[in-house]
Amino acid sequence: MSGIIPHVQAVILCDHIYRDEDSGKCVIAGTFNRVFLQSFPGSYQPASIYLNLSDFAGRHTIAFRFKQLSTDEVLDESPPFDLVHENRREHHECIFDLPPLSFPEPGSYTLEILYDGEDVIGHADVQAQELPEPAE
Repeated sequence: MSGIIPHVQAVILCDHIYRDEDSGKCVIAGTFNRVFLQSFPGSYQPASIYLNLSDFAGRHTIAFRFKQLSTDEVLDESPPFDLVHENRREHHECIFDLPPLSFPEPGSYTLEILYDGEDVIGHADVQAQELPEPAE
């Protein structure tokens, strides 16, 4: 364990996130926990993740590990990203653009959030399904 870990206030998978320059607010568009693909294997993009963390300070890292739940197989893992936060009482909003999410088959998947390379502090689950045939 890496000591005190942050409190996760929010984990949101979505298509796009941007920070409004005037208000400083994050604008989150296209939230999802389910994706529909034409065929498998397939991939989904664009994808981003919004994290809101509190109760930590100092220099740390965040990384992501994408897993297939039925097999526990790790499909992709990001390099660590630096995370610097000075005031432990303030919330820290993090925005990450993700590479295309690759799904080998329909089923349940999860994106684990790794703190300092060892603690899983949260996750975002996503269900991959084949696009239904159009009704004739």
